[in-house]
Amino acid sequence: MKMLKLISFLFLTSTLFAQQSAHFGAAKFAPADGKKLMIAGQDLGAVGGLNTYTDGYVDHLPDYMPAGVTTYTSIPGLGGLTDPDNWGAGDVHAQAYLEDETFDHTVIAIGLYMVNQLTNISSGQHDASIIQLAQWIKNTNRPVFLRIGYEFEGSWNNYNPSQFIAAWKHIVHLFDAEEVWNVAYVWQSAGTNAANIAQWYPGDDYVNWLAYSHFDGPNPGQSIRNFALDHDKPIMIAEATPRVNLGQGNGEDHWNNWFKPLFDRVYNDDRIKALAYINVNWNIQPMWQGQGWGDSRVQINPFIKSAWENEMTKDSWLEGDENLFDLLNMDYWNSSEVIIPTMQTIDFPIGWSMFSTYMIPDNLNVKNIFHQLNQITIIKDNAGLAYLPEWDFNAIGDILIGQGYHIKTTEACSIDIYGTYAFPEAHSMDINSGWNKIGYLRIEPADIALVLNELNTENNLIIAKDYFGNAYLPELNYNGIGKMKAGQAYQLKVMGSTSLTFLSNDASY
Repeated sequence: MKMLKLISFLFLTSTLFAQQSAHFGAAKFAPADGKKLMIAGQDLGAVGGLNTYTDGYVDHLPDYMPAGVTTYTSIPGLGGLTDPDNWGAGDVHAQAYLEDETFDHTVIAIGLYMVNQLTNISSGQHDASIIQLAQWIKNTNRPVFLRIGYEFEGSWNNYNPSQFIAAWKHIVHLFDAEEVWNVAYVWQSAGTNAANIAQWYPGDDYVNWLAYSHFDGPNPGQSIRNFALDHDKPIMIAEATPRVNLGQGNGEDHWNNWFKPLFDRVYNDDRIKALAYINVNWNIQPMWQGQGWGDSRVQINPFIKSAWENEMTKDSWLEGDENLFDLLNMDYWNSSEVIIPTMQTIDFPIGWSMFSTYMIPDNLNVKNIFHQLNQITIIKDNAGLAYLPEWDFNAIGDILIGQGYHIKTTEACSIDIYGTYAFPEAHSMDINSGWNKIGYLRIEPADIALVLNELNTENNLIIAKDYFGNAYLPELNYNGIGKMKAGQAYQLKVMGSTSLTFLSNDASY
């Protein structure tokens, strides 16, 4: 196996590597399954916890330090970033959180406003401002979620889809040039379930998280949840508020009508990894007065406050403490040495063997990938469908990421497969009852007994075999395979259907 190419050695040499700061769309800073980030927002008074802001979320719930805070700025002015600003919706000042030790262990979620500036951004007119923002984020030394052009499909923003995508990519490319690794790019919908949201999508390589606003209306965010499932992305509920006055009426009714369905949604969807709650008295903010937003501060209603605290005691919620950045793998992502392959070389011996790939080519069709390899006799997938190049017959169609394939070649040969890296933690593989062929998506080898341990928790795994015929028999505690390796594939026989997701490359079995 040839040595993998490291993007860290190839910065800025080609547009092929132009999404380095996005780590090619990886699920950056996503908590482990079952864990969630609570983010408080969205102005200094609403969050509190600062010397001159002492009546906010942090002050009234001191035992439940949020994992993050929400703030806002805009292109080109960058108001509210290094200097305080107020647009009629409370004071904002991102730098204030960096200068107060109360927030030393919190992430920052920034809403980046760019209305009427899309073409100016993509043309380079505002590069100085974008570079200043990039350097500020880089120097925070913490995970920063950047919600570029939040609520992209909202009529109030009037973002042209093609101009929006061009501006988004331009921002990412400038962040690449500034080597900003601690940023995660968040694509946020208004949550109104518009049918055409895909036309604003910059592409998987440019987006780390999907997000939506959760206010009122029927089933907010369903279109984003569907999109996240199709594109293997974590979800942030980036703005959530109930649009009622919590200081009036029955607290239990408020909770059951809005808060309980929200928390049920968050707990029952493991793709939802973060919830940003807007804890503010909208009625006193000039921008929102008379629009029916109410007062969403949880501390003003005893029932709501008690119920909220009860939720925050659950194990699902990560707190803003000294362990948070480690749990989000900050050191791993915040490095120019993160290995992200752009090519994989796979070697085939003469005769029958099995293979898999951790690359996602631009064209997944098996014929397109292998058409220049003249030594192939046949390739077969898990269902027995075949690609026969001599007969120009292709029943396989597109390869499936995570699946293994049999191949027969007339002589030893190799192939280089280029594309986007399929991060192992983002690709769950369905394992059907009986025989299966699976690939291996991690870069480094790992003991097959440890990798497949989750399949054998109830003695479900009967046998695993490699193409040499070596076997792993968990019932007999026999491991003749040793370690699973990139490029190879393995046959598994299981009693019942299940699924398998590999650990990320920064985790160990």
